[in-house]
Amino acid sequence: MIKPMKMILCVAVCTLLLHTSSAFAQPANDDVSTKDAAPTSPTQTDKAEEQEPEESTTPPETDDNATADDQAAPPIESLDDEQLIAKLGSEHYDDRRRAHELLLKRDDFNEHAERYFKLAENLEAQKRLISLAHHHFLREFRIKHMDTVGPAAVGVSHLLAPPGTMPGQTRPAVHVTRTVPGFPGHTHLRVDDMILSVNGMPMPENAASDTFGDIVQQMTAGEQITFEVLRDGKVIKRTMTLASSRALRGMFPYPGDRLQVLEMVEQRWQQRLRQLKRDIKLPKQLAPEK
Repeated sequence: MIKPMKMILCVAVCTLLLHTSSAFAQPANDDVSTKDAAPTSPTQTDKAEEQEPEESTTPPETDDNATADDQAAPPIESLDDEQLIAKLGSEHYDDRRRAHELLLKRDDFNEHAERYFKLAENLEAQKRLISLAHHHFLREFRIKHMDTVGPAAVGVSHLLAPPGTMPGQTRPAVHVTRTVPGFPGHTHLRVDDMILSVNGMPMPENAASDTFGDIVQQMTAGEQITFEVLRDGKVIKRTMTLASSRALRGMFPYPGDRLQVLEMVEQRWQQRLRQLKRDIKLPKQLAPEK
């Protein structure tokens, strides 16, 4: 009797241990995630490694106007002309501004201007093309007909900005209040940019209102200059080729708050506008006569 009883007890103990082991081997559902689960293929492994761990069941905020095409859009620098002009008339401000700034840098803009206007599909794109054509007309006029030597000029109006004028500004800066079309400042800088340094040299602590102009005019037209700029809370660098200060004074000789180009230059620009309206059939309200 003793041996059979021992066998029954042994079987019971083994059965109990087997059930206990099975219970511990099965994890609870709230501890299981797709990240920890065994992958069924190498593709699933790659996707699991790319995904961020979920911290909340609340879906992230998204732009209601964004589409799958917007999120997968190529860099604007890689767009062809038709796509770029479409961005110039986009409903998204950042797209319009980036396209505008890219076209500001195209030295061959005048050669392709008529084609750009024909590609424009709305008034916003046409208005921006008018502004771009004006800048490139003045830039070309400056290069062909004005001095290209002597003391340098950037082509901006500015104020001295003590530290703290803009968020993130910890040292004196030059606050850009206006850029002059036809000049390098208009191509590379924006209104409200804060220039922190010139060619690696910070603005001096005791800078005066004319310090920036003095620094620039110590250089020669045609030289390269690099600015460290605070823009939208970020510090960036902008490099440009300096124009002539004599060209700046010659094309914009009238002092005052209203930027006014030399009358003879303005007359030539109006001739160009009439040609555009005739050849491309621009709406008259986009190019008013003066």
